[in-house]
Amino acid sequence: MAITKETILDVIAPVAGAVEVVEHRGNLTIILGKQHLVETALELRDNTRTQFNQLLDVTAVDWYDRKKPRFEVVY
Repeated sequence: MAITKETILDVIAPVAGAVEVVEHRGNLTIILGKQHLVETALELRDNTRTQFNQLLDVTAVDWYDRKKPRFEVVY
């Protein structure tokens, strides 16, 4: 059974701090502060409602002269 967006947001709410949620073409993106990344990932893995067990992609964006900070990591 698919995990709903609402379930994911409910699970991370206590640990993720303020988040930005974006949905595009059926894909859910959650943007959060780097200080909350490890605790949020662990909660998604360890919580019985989500049990995420695999990180599929890690990449980065170089915003060059368009944004500060210049680099952004995408998981």
